[in-house]
Amino acid sequence: MDGLIRFAHDRDMTLTFIETMPLGDVGVDRIDQYLSLDQLRKLIESRWTLSDLPFRTGGPARYARVSETGGMIGFIAPLTHNFCEDCNRVRVTASESPQRA
Repeated sequence: MDGLIRFAHDRDMTLTFIETMPLGDVGVDRIDQYLSLDQLRKLIESRWTLSDLPFRTGGPARYARVSETGGMIGFIAPLTHNFCEDCNRVRVTASESPQRA
């Protein structure tokens, strides 16, 4: 993770982490397949100094500045912090339609 933060910030890129998206029935329970971004942020904060920013892009990410690099990290947490009421993104899913005779 430290290398990924350094890689992105050395190239003036914002790094954004996202929890698994709740997409409905996808044939597997993905709740056990994600790391809470609250936990990830605590891990990052054990190594880096983060300061919350009021910066918004219109999407669901919440941003923090990394003092040591000057770069930003975004956090999109649809499971631990429901953002749907403020989200301006369209989610498109596909489902198989029955065969026509």
